[in-house]
Amino acid sequence: MKQIYSLAIFIITVISLVSCSSDNSDSSDSLEDIDNEVILSNENSITEFKVKIKDQYINGFIDDESSTILLEIAPDFDLLNLRPEVSISENASISPNVDVAIDLNNIVNYTVTAEDGSAKSYEISTFTGNLLKNPNGDNNGQFWRFDGETGIYPNENEANIFYVTANEGDFSPSINQFIEFVGDYSDKFILFIGNLTTEKVVEDSITRHPYLWAVQRGQFEADAWPYMQGMGHREGANVWEVVHGVHKLLPNVTGTEFQMSQGSMVGDPYDGTTCKFKNLEVRVFESEAAAKHYVAKIYKG
Repeated sequence: MKQIYSLAIFIITVISLVSCSSDNSDSSDSLEDIDNEVILSNENSITEFKVKIKDQYINGFIDDESSTILLEIAPDFDLLNLRPEVSISENASISPNVDVAIDLNNIVNYTVTAEDGSAKSYEISTFTGNLLKNPNGDNNGQFWRFDGETGIYPNENEANIFYVTANEGDFSPSINQFIEFVGDYSDKFILFIGNLTTEKVVEDSITRHPYLWAVQRGQFEADAWPYMQGMGHREGANVWEVVHGVHKLLPNVTGTEFQMSQGSMVGDPYDGTTCKFKNLEVRVFESEAAAKHYVAKIYKG
């Protein structure tokens, strides 16, 4: 009986040892597999994008969040047959081939694919420099027209400040400039932007609030709406606010009349309040999204 009992214990012990050895082997194999696993990169960004025009490089403003790249281009630059210089994430690929010339008169798209196969598409487009002549109002406001009690406060350390003072009985005193377009901007998007404030406000009234206004010039259809409005200051007194508007340009547009003025509401007449304007810009973009991206990420008001 004792021999049978001893044999049983021996068999159980052997089975246990074999099982433990097998478990350890499986565990060792699993760790070895983890150690040998190849982790592929998921980086799929364009890190640099530039083009060379007239012996100068134009660097793109890259925003990974919106996957857009904007290049500020002078109106007289030739945008045909440009060869971009592009840098992308390590081990990633890009299509189409960047060695192929592009036409930046239109929006261009590139797709960057990471090592792990994940992809990101970028939209590349251009926008104009500031189309305003003398946007800072230097040289006593050269190129600007001043109507009513209007003018410029010189500021040596920062941007000059344009001002409009509206007295009771005035008819919309304003500061104006006509912008003649150099190229064909039909169906593109124009941005008006500036930093505005006023010394006094009255609740629920637009009187005393500064605003930007413009009208398109060109040969338009009879029912076309050339006016570009809705660009008014809404904050309290002595609070600077970045005010902007993005508007689609009509076919056959040749220019725009840009104006700074002071709001007026029936029943609340002007009372001598002065409103102010600075850091004014007018630019044209290929898309509304690109213009809004400029406002959010690039404009410094």
